[in-house]
Parts: sequence; C-alpha cells; structure tokens
Amino acid sequence: MFFLETTCMLSYLPLLFSFHLSNIYVTYVLTLDMLHLFYYVLILVPLFDSLCVFCAYISMCGTCFIVLLFMYHS
Repeated sequence: MFFLETTCMLSYLPLLFSFHLSNIYVTYVLTLDMLHLFYYVLILVPLFDSLCVFCAYISMCGTCFIVLLFMYHS
C-alpha cells in the first residue's frame, strides 16, 4: 500500500493517519507550514478493488485546494 499525492503544496511533510471503515477510506492529514496549521480531511471512495480516489478536502484556514490522492492496496 502506498500513497501518491499531487498537490499545489509540495513542501509539506504530512503526518498520515488512515483507517478503513465499510469500504470507505478516510485519511487525516495534519501538517504545519510556516504560517498556518492545516487540517485535511481526505475521503476516499472505492472505484475498483485496488484503487480509491480522493473526493473531499477541508482546510482549517478556509482556503480550498484541489488535491488528487490515489491509494493503491493489495
């Protein structure tokens, strides 16, 4: 299992917490940049047995970013 994240914020070192619940993958990303503490809620919806894709994103600072998160699992 690995994560591939494509985002406009490339300098972050996120701390990932993941769990599986009823075939819905939820990943919490907590990261700190130089000015703001961002809290990301990434909700992954299964498209296939081996691929899930990002469908929701929330930031505490109120700024929305488009993030593509692909999760592959065996």
